[in-house]
Amino acid sequence: MKNNQKGSASFALIAVIVVLVAIGGYFAWSNKTQPVIQESIPTQIPKDETVGWKTYTNEEYGFELKYPLDWIYKPLDDADEGAGIDGAETDSSIYRLRFASQTFFEDRRKDNKNFTIEVVPQESKFYNRNLREFVNSLTARGGFKTSFKETRLIIAGADDSFTRDESFDGQSFRIVSFVKKDGNIYVMSAGFSDSPTVVEMYSKILSTFKFPK
Repeated sequence: MKNNQKGSASFALIAVIVVLVAIGGYFAWSNKTQPVIQESIPTQIPKDETVGWKTYTNEEYGFELKYPLDWIYKPLDDADEGAGIDGAETDSSIYRLRFASQTFFEDRRKDNKNFTIEVVPQESKFYNRNLREFVNSLTARGGFKTSFKETRLIIAGADDSFTRDESFDGQSFRIVSFVKKDGNIYVMSAGFSDSPTVVEMYSKILSTFKFPK
């Protein structure tokens, strides 16, 4: 009789163990087969603040850029107003154009945001095949000692390009970008670069500069 009770107890224990193993195996298999749902985090696409701006296209020198709707552009007659490429020796072969609001042209104390582009063609006596030598000679002709912080940038897909922030007596006064493409040197600049709003606007316009062909 005791043997029968021991046998029944052993059988019951084995049955319980088998059931527990089966249940555990089922849950393990169930967890493996369920797909892992990853929570997607929405990415914010930066807003293009130049959408709706006007586009200026220059077919002669093969470039285009965008500028604000309330801005206009005018030829730059005073060479000293740009990046100082030719200084007192005004070179008529250099193409110059300034973009700004009407207020800037009337009284820049009320609105100092601006963008100037100058194109130095091969026929200019200031042209240099080597962009670095061109910039070095430009600095030497400045007539006063400046310091600058240079940033290597790929502008409009041109490898031969960079931007620098120029300062005098420790105060930033002009930001300039240089690009060499198809035999021309493109010099883009903005004065009053000690103002964050000037630098911000300059950067936005520079980002739209391109060679469409």
